[in-house]
Amino acid sequence: MHHTGLQRVLAAPPPPVNSGQSDMKVGRRLVLAREVDEESLYRALGEQIGVPYVRLGDFAVEPTALAALPAHVVREQRVLPLMLINGRLVVATDDPADSEKLSLVRFSCQMLL
Repeated sequence: MHHTGLQRVLAAPPPPVNSGQSDMKVGRRLVLAREVDEESLYRALGEQIGVPYVRLGDFAVEPTALAALPAHVVREQRVLPLMLINGRLVVATDDPADSEKLSLVRFSCQMLL
């Protein structure tokens, strides 16, 4: 039977908590325990919150999008501006549920995301 990424992540047994992992997110612990691969985790998280998963190596970044965000924000917040669509900046991030990060990015570029 073929499972979607979300089904695979949800079906994985919770990994044991080792010292130093108590405040680590469950998804990260699953990856470290090799219960799920990182791509499946990110696909599942995107599916869960309604955000598309993008393989950056397969994506052509628009120079105008890259210019919309200061380089220090890109580095510090671990985001990558991908394109502009109808006045909105589309960014890739390792944590699309991090509202504080997205607010900071929105403030920095003065655009909707």
